[in-house]
Amino acid sequence: MGVKARFTRIINILFCLQILHLTLFQFSLFQSTFLIVQLIMELPAGIISDLVARRKIIVSGLMILSISPLIMVSAVLLAHPLLIILLSATLEGLGNALLSGSDTAYFFEALRTDHDLEFYDRIRGQVQLVTALVTGIATFVGGFLFNVNFILPYIAQTGCLLLTILLISSLPVEPKVRGKQNKTDFWQPLLVFRSMFTNKTILATFLLTGMITAVVNAIFSFMPQTVAKIGYSATANGLIFMLFSFVGGLVATQSYRLLNWKITRIMELIIVMIGIGFGLQLQSLPYLFLCGLGILYVTVDFLDPLVMTILNNWVRDRERATFLSGLTFLTTILTVFVNPLVSVLMTKLGVIAMLGIMAGFTSLAIITMIIIFKLAKPKK
Repeated sequence: MGVKARFTRIINILFCLQILHLTLFQFSLFQSTFLIVQLIMELPAGIISDLVARRKIIVSGLMILSISPLIMVSAVLLAHPLLIILLSATLEGLGNALLSGSDTAYFFEALRTDHDLEFYDRIRGQVQLVTALVTGIATFVGGFLFNVNFILPYIAQTGCLLLTILLISSLPVEPKVRGKQNKTDFWQPLLVFRSMFTNKTILATFLLTGMITAVVNAIFSFMPQTVAKIGYSATANGLIFMLFSFVGGLVATQSYRLLNWKITRIMELIIVMIGIGFGLQLQSLPYLFLCGLGILYVTVDFLDPLVMTILNNWVRDRERATFLSGLTFLTTILTVFVNPLVSVLMTKLGVIAMLGIMAGFTSLAIITMIIIFKLAKPKK
């Protein structure tokens, strides 16, 4: 949970634009650097986690992440801070790569050890709610601290990560014995992706999750500045995103009820959610506009328990972290392309036009996936 206590979640863009006086394009370079580093390191980190104790990989990622905020805030001391924030983005990308896949795999296998796996979907939803609360509160507190002093959110972020390291270090190493590995074994977990292409439900779930998460992440990396332009302070900004997180967490606790739905039906529901959200964003009332953003925001929370249950039940232990890292890899590579696109569309056409184009593109992509899924012949 300490990883999700992102005090700097909406602060980075405000810090870069308002304190460092960087351009939106320069901030997009920061975002892209983070994504590219995570992209490069994602699969190697997952493979190492499948071959080495997962807890060691998680602690290593947390240590790197705890350094990144301090480097970020030190940029204020320099006349040309861009290189410093790019270094911070590099470390954050590396730390996230080490965590993603490893933490989810560790959690799933720990639950199985405690014989609670039958209720994994519900537990995952409850964890998503707690995570949303922690994320939301940290976002609100981060906005408040930023108003007091722009350095405070970054100090709080580092402190929270250091406490998380102490907590994780006290947990037991997973009992699985991996034994000695030879050079050819290192690449063995990658074969899971070949198996994925023989199961159209797993493939569709994998692609859908990567696309939706990438689009939502890219859009919301720029939304704090949009909300600020509407007239909300950093504290109010944090409160809005805290409410988004809380509602998303509540939705996640109930998404297990849809676990028996076909993946195509889930896709259709997401198209409806995107359409309603954009409809609310079209009108001029700020509150309804924010409600439209909120609907878009919760699609990821709604998907998470469903996706993690489906994928974790399918993949084997020896490939779990690699497979889940592969999902993050897909999300990251899509975000690398979507993020600058969102930036350009916002700059050239405005926020509403950008949201409309992204809603149309995403819905069209999902419809295409539904058609391909229904036309695909099952493997014998």
